[in-house]
Amino acid sequence: MTLSVLLSSKLIYNSMNAIDEQSLQQLNLVVNLTKHIQIRCSQPVDEFEDPDQLAKVFPSFLWLVRDFNLELVDQSGTPITPKEYLEMALLEQTGVSEKTEQKNRTRRLFKTLFTERDCLTFCRPIAEESKLQTLTEIPTEELSASFVKQLECLRKRVIGKMQAKRVHGMTINGPILVSLARQYVQAFNQGAVPNIESAWTYICRNEQVKALEKARQKFERILNDRIALPCSVFDLESDYKAAKSEALRVFQKQAISGEN
Repeated sequence: MTLSVLLSSKLIYNSMNAIDEQSLQQLNLVVNLTKHIQIRCSQPVDEFEDPDQLAKVFPSFLWLVRDFNLELVDQSGTPITPKEYLEMALLEQTGVSEKTEQKNRTRRLFKTLFTERDCLTFCRPIAEESKLQTLTEIPTEELSASFVKQLECLRKRVIGKMQAKRVHGMTINGPILVSLARQYVQAFNQGAVPNIESAWTYICRNEQVKALEKARQKFERILNDRIALPCSVFDLESDYKAAKSEALRVFQKQAISGEN
């Protein structure tokens, strides 16, 4: 789960039937991620990360409630959206007991970590219980029309709002995402807590070395193609400036700044 949060730009969470107290308490798995992620290199190992800081690197959260059979209305009977249903479920409970405080602590931490959150509900896809085990093999036309409509809504919501993963304000491409995954998994395998700052600094340095080598090759290639000895000092300076300018362009295109 920690790896999914660190690498994804949208986390899709599944639960069944309704968002009740039991499903909310299961979110402890999610909110306890604060114990398994560090942002700063200088942070003590036994010190938990500030949730407000973690929220900057956490993905958006989409809660899917399957086999949902409740009516989406508030206490006065007014129709509400699935997102409003989620926000109502996340309202803190009244009471001063330790049990109530634990429930509210989970709600507060969840809302702090996932500032962008949404919810979609799904009816039962098919009435026959026996066919649920082979749902992927059933033709779409045999599924509930409401379920198919809700599924299409999910596809549009995910594809339409999907964004690339960003770290320190920079959009991550495929190779860098793989490098980040490698750094995080290496930390897990060593029994350590993944440190975003350390992983990012390593990747920035690695990418800068690659960019420098590409720039050097470009610089040498341009000079070899353009300079024909003997030549004048003016021509040499002109070719040198052109090669340097193109090499800098190549370097800046690939190099990543390690600054936040």
